[in-house]
Amino acid sequence: MKVLFVGDNQNIYGLYFPIAAEFKKRGADVIFLDPQSIYRALQDENSILNSAKDDGFSTILWNQKSPGWTEKIRLIRTANKILKSIQPNIIFVPFEFHLYFFLVNLANQRGIKTCHVQHGLWGPGKFLPSFYHDQLSRKAKAKLLIERTMNLNSLVRKLINFQLQGRAFCLLSQFYICSGEFYKKQALAEVNYRKDIKIINAGGLRYRASVIKPPSDIFSFYKLDRSLPLITYFFNDFKALEKQFSPLQDSYETLREFYDICNSETKGQFNFLVLMHPTQQNVKDTLRELFLVNKNVSIGITHENQFDIYKNSFLISGVRSGSFKEALVSSSYILKLNYVLKRKWDLELDSCGAIEVCNSREELHSKLSNILKGNNKVDKDARKKFLSKYFDSSLLSESIVFDSLTHKEGLV
Repeated sequence: MKVLFVGDNQNIYGLYFPIAAEFKKRGADVIFLDPQSIYRALQDENSILNSAKDDGFSTILWNQKSPGWTEKIRLIRTANKILKSIQPNIIFVPFEFHLYFFLVNLANQRGIKTCHVQHGLWGPGKFLPSFYHDQLSRKAKAKLLIERTMNLNSLVRKLINFQLQGRAFCLLSQFYICSGEFYKKQALAEVNYRKDIKIINAGGLRYRASVIKPPSDIFSFYKLDRSLPLITYFFNDFKALEKQFSPLQDSYETLREFYDICNSETKGQFNFLVLMHPTQQNVKDTLRELFLVNKNVSIGITHENQFDIYKNSFLISGVRSGSFKEALVSSSYILKLNYVLKRKWDLELDSCGAIEVCNSREELHSKLSNILKGNNKVDKDARKKFLSKYFDSSLLSESIVFDSLTHKEGLV
């Protein structure tokens, strides 16, 4: 049995690892494929293949760009070539847009099992057309309509129709692997164009990875001073996503103000780790310039070692990140900055008592000061209650997935 995991960054690897390790243990030929050279010129340091090689998996850096008169035709041909070259029995993807859309649809046509692995702990609405529809400008919609008219390929037309509906997060895989009952119900409610989808609640995959693998030394990895406490800030440049998030305040100014308060309160005696989402690697240089003279700042990309970061952080903060929910398994302080975006996200998380919430710029200093002085207490019971809804850390994720995918199918 040949199992293919497709992804282009190490953040995704933490989701894949428990499943991949289980399939390998049961005798499957496990392959990790990174298609990032289709988007970027060179394999970068954040490639999923770096971790996969370290763990003894077979790896492929796909660098064959197929010809075609439009990008979508090129992507279909590339996806077709990948599947013909590897001939997997099962393929795993973290989302279904761009190349991944065509991989899933072509695999479905060929009788290859397709599995979409939930890659973030988001709130309601992720699969609804309204989530991304407003991002399409009139010009973009007009272009898509022209392209749909010109294209005879049914898969291209299918993708264009999804884009016109605003379904950036379409779900066409045969299996959807989610992290909790909340997401299982969410998919059933929001993906109403699918009646045949099989949903597997596998619990917290990244959490399982942190249990199965030895802990990583994040102080060495991010070049931090292990004698000082760690404050971790999950950063997004929301100006670049303006239509979706409607920022009220500049992301860089917010970050700098947050750091300056921490610096003043602790007299500089702390590590400050700024982590970007893999899709925003292009802001790395801007962040470095922002902290050019600050020696206690380290800038990186969210990685497979997320839970080691949560466990070792004194404080975790930012504006919006699925990491806030994942980090509830730790005893770290969590401070969510709610005043930066016009649209409010994860209101249930804000009101459950499991984290601290800052609702205005004016109260940031007092909120931070109280946390840094240790005046606030972490409500562990509230965290357990909230987490029980979103993902179950006690589930043996890898066994659940393996058994669900191979049960009575003659694959093993």
